[in-house]
Amino acid sequence: MPIFEVRVHVLKWLWLLVIFAQGACGFARAAAEAEFVHLLKPGESIWTVARDYLEPPHEWRALQRYNGVRRDRQMPPGTAVRVPLRWLRRIELMVEVIRVTGNAQWSRVAGGPPQALSTGSRLRHGDRVTTESQAYVTLRLPDGSMAQVAQNSAVTIHAVQLLGTAVTEVSLRVDRGRVETQVMPQTTPGSSFEIRTPAAQLGVRGTRFRVGVSADGKDSTAEVESGRVVAGNHTLPGSPSVDLEAGFGTVVREGQPPLPPVAMLPAVDLRTAQGLELGPEVRQSFEALAGAVAYRVQLASDASFQQILTERITVTPNYRFSMLPDARYYLRVRAVDALGIEGHEARITFSVRELDL
Repeated sequence: MPIFEVRVHVLKWLWLLVIFAQGACGFARAAAEAEFVHLLKPGESIWTVARDYLEPPHEWRALQRYNGVRRDRQMPPGTAVRVPLRWLRRIELMVEVIRVTGNAQWSRVAGGPPQALSTGSRLRHGDRVTTESQAYVTLRLPDGSMAQVAQNSAVTIHAVQLLGTAVTEVSLRVDRGRVETQVMPQTTPGSSFEIRTPAAQLGVRGTRFRVGVSADGKDSTAEVESGRVVAGNHTLPGSPSVDLEAGFGTVVREGQPPLPPVAMLPAVDLRTAQGLELGPEVRQSFEALAGAVAYRVQLASDASFQQILTERITVTPNYRFSMLPDARYYLRVRAVDALGIEGHEARITFSVRELDL
């Protein structure tokens, strides 16, 4: 065979390989694209599907190209039209306020003065919740997840549903303070739950975890009590993320990728105070924990800690409460390490009764 013809054949095969590779990449992208499938009804077309379902700036021509359709008016009823989930219109969802303790406010995303927040209120997508000292807010999110906003915190709610589907996108933006969550498993493909801080992005699929943000917003901590969380820094595109299993935490600092997973400190030993009947002045000490630089102490009137009465940070292994009325109380303590990561919690219950003189 002449050399010229050999070269032609080689170039031909190389061109076919390029086409095949491009096709394979396109197929991989299509396979990875989460989609909504709409079956055309009589009188519907690509144009009406785009009008009714797509979020601007997506429009019917893009949908036509995506489905490989040349003459959409000839598509019979029952034809499947594929729509990428990311193109679908978002419907704003409501968030229920389960409980408010202390002084908390909310404000609309569109602006306006803050208003007092109360139990039973309903918040919208984009609303912002702020809490004062010794104030706590418990939220029930649209996917059934629960979130408790701690004192001195600021949290913005994002909750939407994709039109025509059961897919929800729920996220909390924590600008300062702390949030503790109980996230429901995401059983609907495409649904998501995440928490964002000024630096961190935390993706969740059914877990109990805590997030804290420093007063200046530069440091974020995350601690996983159960399940799994993926932590990254959304201000550093392409930076590595870390997987956090139960019992581990991390710190995400401004301008840096997350620290490798750090084992959370074990629970302190509070057993000597379990079930005691005490007077209105409560004083208890516990054994110091190696590696702890402080302890977070919370006192509540309910076992779920939705009604936290007071909270404090102490650098010594003890707690003291004064003027407690007769009642049953619930106490939990978490050790804090030098990075600010909080450990496993210890819980006890005790009762206060009037002392016999």
